[in-house]
Amino acid sequence: IQEECDGVEMLQHSLVHGGAGDKASGPGYDRHYGQAQGYRHGGHSGYSGHSGHSYNGYKYGGDEPELDQQKCIEAFQKLGLNPWNFSAYDEYFRDDSYLLFPPAGTLKGADNMEEYVKFMSPFSPYFASFNPLPGQIVPAGFDNDAQTCTFYGYSRTAYTTNGTTLGHAGDLEVSSLNKWVYSFKDNYIKEWYVTYTDEFVLWLFASTEAAFSDNTREYVCGVMETSCPATWKANNLTSLFECTERLRAFLPALTAPANFDGFNQGCRALHAVFAETNSDHCEHISFAPMPDPHGAIKCQTSAGMVASDVFTDTELASYQQYLDSINLSEGYRFQP
Repeated sequence: IQEECDGVEMLQHSLVHGGAGDKASGPGYDRHYGQAQGYRHGGHSGYSGHSGHSYNGYKYGGDEPELDQQKCIEAFQKLGLNPWNFSAYDEYFRDDSYLLFPPAGTLKGADNMEEYVKFMSPFSPYFASFNPLPGQIVPAGFDNDAQTCTFYGYSRTAYTTNGTTLGHAGDLEVSSLNKWVYSFKDNYIKEWYVTYTDEFVLWLFASTEAAFSDNTREYVCGVMETSCPATWKANNLTSLFECTERLRAFLPALTAPANFDGFNQGCRALHAVFAETNSDHCEHISFAPMPDPHGAIKCQTSAGMVASDVFTDTELASYQQYLDSINLSEGYRFQP
């Protein structure tokens, strides 16, 4: 039974801060520790998983409590979710957790989720600086039978783009819509749905200001040549120029309407970042179909998912109202 939290006052909860008692010191970001400088957890309780222990009022092996809105809010705040605090991903997520981003696909497990989220973090070669801005988390409802709580997150982040790997250096502000399904019973995020506006995705992957540029093509091909020699050889490439020209001539920027999970440059711009440090992604940047070590073939055929496959019209309309309220109607703003 899905209990709606109608009329609930919006939580003024920054995505920079993890929850009650958390504190962030500003734009600083510690690459080594993978978390915002000054970030402090707001009282993680943890669940030991042993019979007889309890969390959120639930005694394992006993009866489930009746959920209500306030219990959901308090427990979610205690979890202290901060999407940029990668060192805590094993606390936030478990092996059955998944992240679904329609233009890119579904990632399962904390490690895979972390890898993709880092693409939009200081770990990405496409960004020179990174500053999380205050966003909002909104309680959306709860399911008493499943013992889950749902929250929406409206995030904002400021970047300086890297002019050596993208088309131009400049100041970028971007927002994303997130939906988290939190297990009240087990104290972790079961499901995470995220989307950016099509306007932002088109700018990032199909604009010469960004990844649809010679700089990005050279980066992708450089990764293939130096980090993925077997993939380079399998594609019969002999020079960086030959690789970049093949990208330019034969691959579109994206797959319609704004997807980067198919045979396009955007998918390779994404996976090249991963392949630089994780060889499991080398086959994904290949021109020819190649199975990776897990048997998956990526960047060849798009699943064609769009935001409306994951979010309702009402959810998307509410997010658009938020974007309008912060004067970011297209979901991003770029100033070279």
